[in-house]
This record gives sequence, structure tokens and C-alpha cells, in this order.
Amino acid sequence: MAITTYSELVTALGAWTNTRSDLTALWPDFIALFEARMNRLIRVPEMEAESTSTTTEETLALPTDFLAIREVRVDGEAVPSMNPQALRQLYLESTASSPLGYTIVGTNLLFQPAPSSSIEVGITYFQKIPALTSTNTTNWLLDKYPDIYLYGTLCTAQAYLRDDERLAVWKGAWDEALGELERAGIKARLPSTPLVMRPGVYE
Repeated sequence: MAITTYSELVTALGAWTNTRSDLTALWPDFIALFEARMNRLIRVPEMEAESTSTTTEETLALPTDFLAIREVRVDGEAVPSMNPQALRQLYLESTASSPLGYTIVGTNLLFQPAPSSSIEVGITYFQKIPALTSTNTTNWLLDKYPDIYLYGTLCTAQAYLRDDERLAVWKGAWDEALGELERAGIKARLPSTPLVMRPGVYE
């Protein structure tokens, strides 16, 4: 049975739980709960996204699908992340005309010092896994790792059913597939060619 779309996933979940009619209305909830946990568990290259905005303010709203920052750039130059207190102490009185650092406050980026004119802000960030629905029928995780969706959602269902024996089976399968995903993410960040040692320079 192929699992390439939301409806095929729901069909597979029903088949793997002996087509229990009492679970039919709950599969969307189980899938959403699985996705929420995955968003907390993983940070892999497939989740990386870029956002570019312009602002004249000291705050800028983060993307609605934001999970975590990788890099922030102001007018093409990377700026460091700091905790709010250190950022304000170091830069509040600065005479610089462009932000020298940033922090995250709530759902916004906070820059200091505040820009004196329009700046372009580029963000590299981890985004939430696009939620599967009857209208958004697939995403990168289902395309590449349908077994993770299947086993992870089955774990949620078995927890609801209080079936500890089956939960242990699906949890083991999910953990193994999740480990493979994380190792693939690490491998994707490594160069495809061997590292070359540079000769030392001695005076």
C-alpha cells in the first residue's frame, strides 16, 4: 500500500489498526499531535527556510511557521544573537545607525540599536512541518519518510487506546526511523568530497 497523500495515510492507519470505526474521526487529531511532537523533536535541513523583509522599526515579526533561528542578516551582514538584557545594555546607547545585534522577544525579532533608516533583514530559520490536511495532502516528511508518519501516528493512537503492548512496538519502529532521519540530516550537511588538509605555513 502506497502512502503518498493524507488520504492514503488515513487509509493505512485504519488498516494497521484493524479498521476500527471508532478511530475514524480521531485520525486528524492523532496526525496533528504527531506533527506537533515532531516539530519539537527534530531540526533537519528539510525544515530550513529563508525570509527577507524590510523595516525601519526595532522589531520585526517572525514568520508564522517559525520554530528556531539559524542566522539573521541585516543588509547582507550577519548580526549576533544576544539575550535581551545584554543587548540593551551594550547597544541601547550606541550611535551606530544600523543594528549590531538582535534577540527574540515573544514572536518578534528585536534589534539594537534601532535602525535610523530602512534595513533589509534576511532570516534563515527552521520552519514547522507543513500540517497534513484534506486540502494540503502531502509535505516533505510524508514524501521522504512515510514510515515515520505511520509509526508516529500509531503511537499516538495506541496511547489513546491504552494499549501498552502495541505502543511499545510502534514506539520502537518510530524511534528507529527517527534516528535514520536525524543521521540523514547530519550526512546532508557534510561535504560530498573528502576534506582536504591545507599545508601549514611556518615562518
